[in-house]
Amino acid sequence: MEFLPLKTRKFLPPQDNLFPFLDEFVPPLKNKDLLFLTSKIVAIAQGRAVPAKSMAQKIKLIKTEADAYFPRHPHGLTLKDQTLTPYAGIDRSNANNHYVFWPKDPPEEAKKIWTYLKKTSP
Repeated sequence: MEFLPLKTRKFLPPQDNLFPFLDEFVPPLKNKDLLFLTSKIVAIAQGRAVPAKSMAQKIKLIKTEADAYFPRHPHGLTLKDQTLTPYAGIDRSNANNHYVFWPKDPPEEAKKIWTYLKKTSP
């Protein structure tokens, strides 16, 4: 197995367009190739980001996004999409001063991306 990292431009919130991004940076795929995209890229493509303003805003967003919230944990431990995670998966790192949420319906998004790439690859 060989891993080929792809050098790209930044994919930034509040929203960026995924398919032109893939057209620009992903080479034609062959049968049995795998492409890994981060959940953050998919979420940004979905517009699942809001400007980061305050800690109070972040706590409110965490409670809204989480399926369950455990306030006694020092890192805002939550349950999100059957995963135990801090902050309901909300991320601000490398996000252009935005909070980025997890994508909605990752399996459906993966199907859309796969369908698109299958149409555009030889």
